[in-house]
Formats: sequence, structure tokens, C-alpha cells
Amino acid sequence: FGWRTLVEVDPEPATVMEGLNRQLSGPRERAEGVFASLLYVLMSPGGRLQLACAGHPQPLLLAGPRCDFVDVGVGPVLGVLDHPGWPVTEVTLPPGGTLVMFTDGLTEARRGLDFFGEDRVRDVVARDAAAPLEARVERLIDAARRHDDKGLRDDLVVLAIERIGRYAEEPAPPSGGGVGVPMPPIAL
Repeated sequence: FGWRTLVEVDPEPATVMEGLNRQLSGPRERAEGVFASLLYVLMSPGGRLQLACAGHPQPLLLAGPRCDFVDVGVGPVLGVLDHPGWPVTEVTLPPGGTLVMFTDGLTEARRGLDFFGEDRVRDVVARDAAAPLEARVERLIDAARRHDDKGLRDDLVVLAIERIGRYAEEPAPPSGGGVGVPMPPIAL
């Protein structure tokens, strides 16, 4: 019973996070030290984002001239506690906006004791705002690689989504709740 099944049954962030936590918090998993950080994003066609974070770095939202970290409520990593709960943060990704998500391997790239850090991440993303999405991601990873004096010491994943379409209005939720017709959820 994996992530894909959880999402297909009920994509709501709180439900998915609780299901994944149950899978990772069994006696065998705990004995083996299995845990995971995760940023779960559910995006509707109208640009509504629902984010739930389990010990993962905050994503960046680039919208027009603004480039800021999204203040996502952070819960504990998955697999450590039995029923902790994770806050769900809602934001809108405007047309032309970009959400940039990444693992801590990006911010922890370092030269001696000088970490690449969040400020450099924000600076690179903001500076390259007009470039095509794929080029922006490549430049961000390249900047972290150039900053690290011994090669990257941790995994580094960057995932960016850009809203290029425009919907007249948010689809109405189906009767009984839900968020309309969701885009496939993103987990990083």
C-alpha cells in the first residue's frame, strides 16, 4: 500500500501524510531506523496549492518580482511519531508563477563552513526568473555544485513547477468535499 495508492484513494494532504507515517512507523521500520522527510503538494487546475511538510526544506514561490520562501507549517519527519499531524498550508500559484522545491542537499552544499544556504537559493532563483524553467533548475544546481569545494556531500534534487495556463475560475468541489479535479500530487 504505497504513496500512489494513498493519493488515488484520497489525495488530501493530511490523509496522505498520516497514511505514509503509518507505513514508516511500524516496529520493523523503527528498529531499522527508517524515516523520511517529505514535502507534499496538491495543485488544482486553478493554481490552488495545498502543502504539507514533514521535516523538509521550505519551497520558494517566484511570482512576478517577488521571490520568497513559502511559510509552510512543518511537522515531524515521517516514521518517528505515531500520530503527530501535519499542518496544511494553502497558497495560490498565479499564472506565470513558479514553485521551486528542493532537498537539503542544495542548501547544505558548502565551501569549508560556508553553506550555500537559503539566501543563495533565493538569489539564484530570482536572478534567473526570466529564463526557461529547465534552465533555471540547471543553473540552481550548477550554482550549488560550484559552491561546494569537495563535490556534493548529500543528495540534491530540485523540482520546479510553473503555472502557464489560466482558468477562468477554480472548479467547484464535487459534492461530498474534495478539491475538484486535482492535478497529480507532487511529493519531494
